[in-house]
Amino acid sequence: MLPVWQLRPYICSCHVTMPSLQPATAGSLGLDLAAAVDVTLFNNHPVKIPTGLYGPIIVGEQPAGGLLLGRSSASMQSLFVLPGVIDSDYTGELMIMAYTLFPPFTITKDQCIAQIIPLPQLTKGIAPLN
Repeated sequence: MLPVWQLRPYICSCHVTMPSLQPATAGSLGLDLAAAVDVTLFNNHPVKIPTGLYGPIIVGEQPAGGLLLGRSSASMQSLFVLPGVIDSDYTGELMIMAYTLFPPFTITKDQCIAQIIPLPQLTKGIAPLN
């Protein structure tokens, strides 16, 4: 059985269930991330696209970091996702930074455009600067 990676949902006055991300297949390294809202890119400048998911990323009941990358299907549609590192103690909303060379380009709500690859925090035993 594959583990389930969980992210903290946005807490509001309405009832929200805990979103979970699961691999698409038994061999998947990444977990797909989708846009939380419809977004249209009108130029070729990078735009932050909300996912509606908040850190920390929990793997096996422990916080983990992650590498955020674009999906190959998004690149084939001329949508380019800027890679990013998500720290294991990040508690904000996961945002996807993306741009297109051929605007206008519309991303629909729930369209999977990125993936996160969970990674262990290998710097855990090193004292932070602050």
